[in-house]
Amino acid sequence: MYPLRWRLFWTGAGWLMIAGTVVLSLVPAPPGPPGLSDKVAHALVYAVLALWFCGIYHQARHWRIGLRLVGLGLALEFLQGLGQTRYPEMADALANTAGIVVAIMIARAGLSGWCERAETLLSVLRGGH
Repeated sequence: MYPLRWRLFWTGAGWLMIAGTVVLSLVPAPPGPPGLSDKVAHALVYAVLALWFCGIYHQARHWRIGLRLVGLGLALEFLQGLGQTRYPEMADALANTAGIVVAIMIARAGLSGWCERAETLLSVLRGGH
């Protein structure tokens, strides 16, 4: 983990996003983003989650983060199959995975540790060092 002053904020916000993803994945009729295909929405949600956590943790942890997010997506697809109103789709799991892989590649190309840089920038803007 990067040495973050606001670690609780960054990790708490990440876990809230995961909780939101779980809820929206399991409710009977989640709202869909207008004009966006279902698969693109899946990829974007999981890309945001991956980028968020890649901003908190060092590159050595990025693929573990990715694997855990893939596991979350698979678990949610499985749980959808247990209900009456949703059904699992392998294409959704593949879209989730694609978003995760792209996000990790973006993080490793320069966005890794963005939380630390954001804290530095905010500190400078507030007149700190």
